[in-house]
Amino acid sequence: MARMRGALTPSLLALIALSCAGGAPHEGGGERAPRFAYVLNETDETVTIHTVEPPGRLRFVGYAPTRPFPRAIASDPSGSWVFVGTAGTPALSPPPYLVPLLVSYRVDSATGALRETGIVQIGRDVLSLGFSPNWRSSEAEPPQPCLIVRSYGAVELFRFDESSGELSPIGDSHSLGSGLSWAAIHPSGRFLLAIDWRSSSIFTLSPDGARISEVGTQIGSHSAALDPTGERLYVGHSDANSLSRYRVDPATGALHREGEEVLLPQISLHGLAMHPSGRLLVTSHRRSQMLSVFRIDPSTGEPAAISSAPLSREFPSSITIDATGRYLLATHAGEGALSFFVVDEASGELRPVKVDFTARGAAIGAAFVSGPAPSGFRSLFPWWARPRPSAQPAAMTL
Repeated sequence: MARMRGALTPSLLALIALSCAGGAPHEGGGERAPRFAYVLNETDETVTIHTVEPPGRLRFVGYAPTRPFPRAIASDPSGSWVFVGTAGTPALSPPPYLVPLLVSYRVDSATGALRETGIVQIGRDVLSLGFSPNWRSSEAEPPQPCLIVRSYGAVELFRFDESSGELSPIGDSHSLGSGLSWAAIHPSGRFLLAIDWRSSSIFTLSPDGARISEVGTQIGSHSAALDPTGERLYVGHSDANSLSRYRVDPATGALHREGEEVLLPQISLHGLAMHPSGRLLVTSHRRSQMLSVFRIDPSTGEPAAISSAPLSREFPSSITIDATGRYLLATHAGEGALSFFVVDEASGELRPVKVDFTARGAAIGAAFVSGPAPSGFRSLFPWWARPRPSAQPAAMTL
């Protein structure tokens, strides 16, 4: 399908990713907490950098340029690296022709600034990125950090070097059909999970791409979330506006339907976000300016609606809860806006916090980075001196 640059639909291409920084603590120590939030702006081709300040404030501090046609963003489990996936040149565009890329950025632990350190050419336009700290290519090999890339109809895996940020492909890409709408690595690191919305099926894959287990699901299955143990998978159905859940065997990858479907209080389901405790599940909805919060029964896994919260804008493109479970960030592609919340795990309440920021481009995804906050913080760029994407080196061309 031809995709003219001026007619992109970025709200369909959102991805949220989050991580908790590791390594040695910053001078001064302190409790670990979200420090930086990175927001990917598609049409402006930048990443906006924000500090996350307790007890709950998101403060804009600067920009970093990206390569052309950015589509997805993720941070590694240590929080030392940020990755951006791009698309190639839209059809019918004049030369030079750009190819899809994975771009690596080193995170400055003091300021949050991003420094590009490398690029990897890939075969298809990137739709989403995710990380696993313990992927196992086989039972005989030790666990290794891995980046999973979902593109149009395929999944690719990349080995990740935590010291250099270098990415190297693990085997061949897995072609899974044009209806591939979600993919993730199981927390055990032993297999992949994926959803095909066209065939209304959920399946697990071995490291070599062979299907282990497959079950049918509702039409319009575009979103999903795993609980932290990996024992349950929650799948959202946008057409039926409902949730269903599946039992996952962590040892074998076998899938089994569990319980009844749950109808949602808001219409037009778009995204799911699981709280790191596994006790709360949050849903976003395209046509209502609300988030819904569900309490997860620890014994049965059944979700029950307990609260809702208003968004600052309509049409959320992505939602995420940070690794500590304290904050939730929603992006809005259509208006380049953000919605930020403090999460009360005990009550399930989401307390909205005003964000004085509007991106010049479509905000399509974000990544949290956590760690002990240093004693001071300097602004990266004043608004009048922001770097422009055109100032960076030319992208790889064919």
